[in-house]
Amino acid sequence: MNPLSTTSTVLFPTETIGKDVEYFLTNALHYIIQVLQIMIPMIISFSRNYPTLFLVCTGIIFVYVIFSIICRIFTILKRLLFVALILMGFFIYARGSDQFINYDLPYLKKLIFQDENVYDVLIKWLYYLKNTTYDHSTAFYKFVTTTIRAVNNHPVNQ
Repeated sequence: MNPLSTTSTVLFPTETIGKDVEYFLTNALHYIIQVLQIMIPMIISFSRNYPTLFLVCTGIIFVYVIFSIICRIFTILKRLLFVALILMGFFIYARGSDQFINYDLPYLKKLIFQDENVYDVLIKWLYYLKNTTYDHSTAFYKFVTTTIRAVNNHPVNQ
């Protein structure tokens, strides 16, 4: 039976996918090991014959790796700050600038500087928002708290 035929009801059986993945991984590891077996003696020979050039090349590779890691960290921080800005804008819109600046931010600052667990701070913050919101959005509070508890498998004190 042709696996690409349109009359077949099962295009990709689980057993053949597992065997294909196993075959691919074993061949990939085999070729990686062969390349390493060839490259390691060449690198050792190069480092013995040209120690200064080897150190310069190694240093350049090291600096490049560190630079790329730092750039990725900054990218992650920029994205987190952007998400925080969007959330802050949402809270200012939903609760009003006076409520947000005069009451919400000082309470959040007090919670953060109590040296508690991050999850406890989130739950207490959401509980505060639930109790101070005009429509008392308990459904949203229950959804977020159960999600946080499920993700972290962490009992939360209120």
